[in-house]
Amino acid sequence: MNKNDAKIKELLKKVEDQKAGLGVKPRISLITNGVLSGVNLNTQNRTGLITVYSELIQHTEAFNQAIQELGEPTEEYKVGGYTVSEWKQDIKNRIEYLRWSEKKAKLDKTEAQLKALVSEELRTEGALADLEKDLG
Repeated sequence: MNKNDAKIKELLKKVEDQKAGLGVKPRISLITNGVLSGVNLNTQNRTGLITVYSELIQHTEAFNQAIQELGEPTEEYKVGGYTVSEWKQDIKNRIEYLRWSEKKAKLDKTEAQLKALVSEELRTEGALADLEKDLG
């Protein structure tokens, strides 16, 4: 084993620990129909999701102010038949999913880079350990 293999092993262990810390992939189960202000909540664009979220806040505040100024009975502001809290929850869930996916992709890339740096001796050692594990 060369001098870099020990460091690579250490870093691979860190990657493995961080992957374990991610837990299971968040499951997206939309409450709403998933399309708001022309933005599909299944987008990869977090900025678009944040913009829609901020628009929800602004519209809700304006709606509540209008009700108050007009002396109308209080009612919950809905967009497309769904409450603002339902839209907000869907956006939060989607952003959480995107964050998880980005962290996982980064860890996978780092792991692949580290494995490419491993010496033949350490690669063989790892393959043997995997085989031993498979055989019980």
